[in-house]
Amino acid sequence: MLPIEPDVPFDDPGQLAAFHKGMGHFEVWRKIVLATCRKAVRAEAEANKQKMTGDMADDEAHTHPAYVDFCTRHLHGRIAYENMITEKMGV
Repeated sequence: MLPIEPDVPFDDPGQLAAFHKGMGHFEVWRKIVLATCRKAVRAEAEANKQKMTGDMADDEAHTHPAYVDFCTRHLHGRIAYENMITEKMGV
């Protein structure tokens, strides 16, 4: 988990909605986490004296463990949000 990542409790309907509904904060945070992972990938390559293009950094950032963990964790949050909505609708 990255230190900048928000803590969104999956049992709080208000926070789930603020993070996952349309115009929510998930997409903003996804981009922040991705950019942070891109920086980490580039820094590691530089420390190892490896050449890395911007495209290579982008590709590796998308598979960085912190990014994958963020997306996986918040997939569960999105599922909780959708279940909450479905339950409220009586479906």
